[in-house]
Amino acid sequence: MAAEDFTFHSKAERQARVIKLHGEGLSKTTISTLLSISRSTVLRDCGELELKSWSNVSDADLKRALVEILQREHTGTGYIVVESHLIKRYGLRVQERRIRAGLVRAASPNL
Repeated sequence: MAAEDFTFHSKAERQARVIKLHGEGLSKTTISTLLSISRSTVLRDCGELELKSWSNVSDADLKRALVEILQREHTGTGYIVVESHLIKRYGLRVQERRIRAGLVRAASPNL
């Protein structure tokens, strides 16, 4: 992605762009690059706006989402593809360790 040429006229305008890009699942480093602002500014804005990095999803709901993804794709779908589906289809940003553990649970009906 190329950095966009932004001149922000207000803090609210900059924060609106941060909210939009964060909502699309982009990392703080990517947001800072795209908006040509420092990463610390993005971190400060996210803190002030109370934007969470990770979704607050229960293990049971995560397992349901993972089972749906695996049924649509195939059981051998890897972590990167699953993470992408979680963000795009469900709007969920989940830690890698939770996704990997969830994949094991989703593949095993007894867990």
